[in-house]
Amino acid sequence: MGVLSCLIQDPHRIAECKTTLSPGDFYVRANRYVYSVLLELDESDIGIDIATLTQALREKGYLDICGGAGWVSELFTFI
Repeated sequence: MGVLSCLIQDPHRIAECKTTLSPGDFYVRANRYVYSVLLELDESDIGIDIATLTQALREKGYLDICGGAGWVSELFTFI
């Protein structure tokens, strides 16, 4: 969660992580899904904030698996 929180707070760092970190590197399935969505949002130049991340997770069918909008909010304040 710490890595994801840092990336959410500073999305420009996502590009740096692409070459060394893959979704499969996350043990927790929810974290894996969030990271893959962050990569997709970064690729499409969509600004990353709580609304865009929550919506993207919902569209993929991951939001409930990850713990809902409350869990996404927690990511934004974890670090």
